[in-house]
Amino acid sequence: MLQRSLAAFIAATISFAPAAFAGVLPGTTTATDFVFLIDASPSMLNNINAVKAGMSEFVSDLDEANVDARFAIILFGKTGPELILDLTSNATLTEQRLGQILVNGANPGIHNDHNGDPEDSLTAIRAALNVTTTPLAVNNILDESPGHTGRLAFRQNALINLILLTDENSDSAFHSADRMEGQTGTNPPTMDVNFYGSPWQTEVDVTAAAVIDAGAFLNMIVPTCEACPLQYGDPESDISDPDLSNWDEDATLATLRDLSAATLPPGDQRPATASRAEQSLQAQIIDGATQDDTPENLVARAFLIDDLDTDPDFVTNIFAAKVAETVVAVCGDGVAEDEEDCDDANTANGDCCSSTCEFETVGSSCTSDGNACTTDVCNATGTCLHNTITCAADGDPCTADTCDTAAGCNYPDAANGTPCNDGQFCTATDGCVDGTCVGSGSPCGSTECQTVCNEGNNTCADPQNTPCTADSDVCTSEVCNGSGACVSVFNTAPCDDGNECTGDDACLNGTCQGGAGDGCDDLDDCTIDSCAGVTCQHENIQFFSACFGVLIAGDGDTRGKGRIRAGSQALGNACADLGDIGQSTLTDGDWFIMDDSSPKAAKVRGNQATVNGDVATDGGGITAAPKTTDADLFGTGLAKIPTGMIVPKLPSGVVDTTGDHEGLPRCLAAQQNQVSVQALLDALPSDQTFGKLKTAASSTQTFNATNVGGITVIDIQKWSIGNFATINLDGGGSDSTFVIRVDKKLDANAGITWNLINGATAERTVFYVAGGKLEIGLNNTGGGILFTPDGKTVIKAGSTWTGVAIGGKGAELGDNVTLTHAHYQGPNF
Repeated sequence: MLQRSLAAFIAATISFAPAAFAGVLPGTTTATDFVFLIDASPSMLNNINAVKAGMSEFVSDLDEANVDARFAIILFGKTGPELILDLTSNATLTEQRLGQILVNGANPGIHNDHNGDPEDSLTAIRAALNVTTTPLAVNNILDESPGHTGRLAFRQNALINLILLTDENSDSAFHSADRMEGQTGTNPPTMDVNFYGSPWQTEVDVTAAAVIDAGAFLNMIVPTCEACPLQYGDPESDISDPDLSNWDEDATLATLRDLSAATLPPGDQRPATASRAEQSLQAQIIDGATQDDTPENLVARAFLIDDLDTDPDFVTNIFAAKVAETVVAVCGDGVAEDEEDCDDANTANGDCCSSTCEFETVGSSCTSDGNACTTDVCNATGTCLHNTITCAADGDPCTADTCDTAAGCNYPDAANGTPCNDGQFCTATDGCVDGTCVGSGSPCGSTECQTVCNEGNNTCADPQNTPCTADSDVCTSEVCNGSGACVSVFNTAPCDDGNECTGDDACLNGTCQGGAGDGCDDLDDCTIDSCAGVTCQHENIQFFSACFGVLIAGDGDTRGKGRIRAGSQALGNACADLGDIGQSTLTDGDWFIMDDSSPKAAKVRGNQATVNGDVATDGGGITAAPKTTDADLFGTGLAKIPTGMIVPKLPSGVVDTTGDHEGLPRCLAAQQNQVSVQALLDALPSDQTFGKLKTAASSTQTFNATNVGGITVIDIQKWSIGNFATINLDGGGSDSTFVIRVDKKLDANAGITWNLINGATAERTVFYVAGGKLEIGLNNTGGGILFTPDGKTVIKAGSTWTGVAIGGKGAELGDNVTLTHAHYQGPNF
């Protein structure tokens, strides 16, 4: 259906003549301008004569009904719409002009030749209403009579009543400027699917909008052609009495909407669900009458033109219906007539009879009787009733409920102290004070978990999880439950499950559970921690030297030097008889020097050496080399050492040359421990034996654990490893310990990779050279305990190693070596 949103489209495509058409409101006038729009083709001769024959009675009926009528005639066909009779009140002239219409050609001085296509009836409707289509600037109605403008000048507030007669569908406009954009053919499409959304539908929409905006009545006497329901409407859908009176617009519109393709002739291929007339001119005009900003009495009726020949009463009935359409009751004359509900001799609202003479809504306000204790409302028959009101209680106990004829309902303050309820739970006593309910006191007491008033919950319950009296169960916490009770809830507090072997014991679901941590870890690197049932055992590691630090030099009897060359890092404690620290080195632990006979027991060879722990000697001095050079010792700042004593002391540790530092005895014990460890390692039975083993350069050699999960001893008389070789120690998938026992010398050259795989680790691997030298070459990568009790252990420049460097005669890190402490963690030997 046409919606009012179409107005924007119409405003862009059509314009109206300067004289605006306000339409007709009930009771305002009976003036009517009738316009006959006639198809002047030969097949229309009998129809035109029938209309002419009925004109006398029509005019007589209009006079009897006191209708102020004027008439105009427009012909269309072949040369476009033509005005052959301007609006006139001369009914005789109108009847005469109808008789002068020739259907086979022109009638000179009266009209042009309209015998032929296009028969542009929709254009004629727009032309009659003075509508022009963009870009046409002038109206195309032609006028042969002198003194006329070619436009119809309708009277202000007069009803426009259009009567269309045609036995054809509407062709496109004769003048191209009057056609819709894209409308190229002459005849409209007859298929719904081709018509909807096409320029032909646009022409219907524009024409309907013009009729609606003019407030005109449209009466179409049309045929039953294929395109007619799409353009005009449907005569068979017009709902009225058999004599065409009492037309029902709502039922007509509903029928037009329901008219479907089921009524189409056999073989028609239009969609079965198409409603052929729902967008027609007739349907859109009727629907337009329901919009808020359109005249209320729009009429759009369709009659079958064939009835002009077959029904002798047809013309009479049509004209009688036109007379009925133009006669309207006059609202405000004091006489209720026709469709008026009432007429109180005025057109004012608010007195139960509206300005349109309809009963006003039941319950709506009407003229007051001046009594504030009554309500003034309309009833269903238009009478203003004055009903006594009962002042409703305001629900406030602190007011009295009374009514005064002048002031109406009023509510003075009740006496102070009148009982009331202030609606607050947290007040204990409520009473009226000067019209207001005031509460005081608290309903809560001192009972545990019931001391805090909660207005939102109407309780005295302390907030949930407020602590309350605890019980003896460490795995529960006692808290208020938010409802006034002290309850026990499970917690995850630390606890003791009675099993030393579990660590990180914590409560779970009310029970103390042993955690995944090792409860037997005594935090002593030099013990082997184990569990026997629920009891922890701590066995001292026999290889104490490996536990104590990252670098051990000397065995307690043999004097050994520990040396860290420039740029290296020893990430752990260092213990030696003599200490030698290069420039820019780092020891991330303590330095212990055991030789008490030398004033230069510890020697710093350059600036910016750093020790992150204590530096202690067994009485010997600490000096710079050369001693006359200022040395930035241990990151402390500039210090000059002319006499062998260091100034100042380390801010991050202790420089102790008194021999009293508590770590010195442990350093000595680590040195002396080498002797006993050597004896234990010598006593181990051999699992694999090699003579002089020479691993070729860039080759790969793998040693497999014989005792998987235990200790595998591999004996080698002398081992030389070529550059860039790869050495694999394969633990067999378990925590296996390797002892590589070399008789004379282990000489690992440059770029060697030591892989500890499948359970073999640096903490469980010992490289033991009984005599001679253990040397890790340049840029080696690997890990394990390097142990040379009767010789010297060397890690050459650029290597990265995880483990401990131990040498009875000395232990040395070359330039830029990183040695990370990993103490022995395998089983005792």
